[in-house]
Amino acid sequence: MQETLEQLLGYLRGVWRRRWLALIVAWVVTVVGEAAKPQTLNYRENMSLIDVMITVGGITDFAAGNKATVLRVTDGKAQQFGVRLEDLVKAGDISANVEMQPGDVLIIPESWF
Repeated sequence: MQETLEQLLGYLRGVWRRRWLALIVAWVVTVVGEAAKPQTLNYRENMSLIDVMITVGGITDFAAGNKATVLRVTDGKAQQFGVRLEDLVKAGDISANVEMQPGDVLIIPESWF
């Protein structure tokens, strides 16, 4: 009986850890690749792509900014769509700004001159 109870408690601890981790991951925006300072940011209400780029310090000289993508999971399905970082950051094209969602991952690839 004691062994069964310990197994159950171990299982429940694992479930709660996974749920807390999922909750924490869901309320961040992660930036990887050729950002000046790639990092994980706390999501803020009404956060936009320009907010993210200001926080990470823009893109590096080696970034293929207009080939960047946002990975987003909606209803358990992964979606990936392109964003025009170079147009937004370097040319100031505000039409390239998009709304970010909790859990988004911004991927900025390296340019292959």
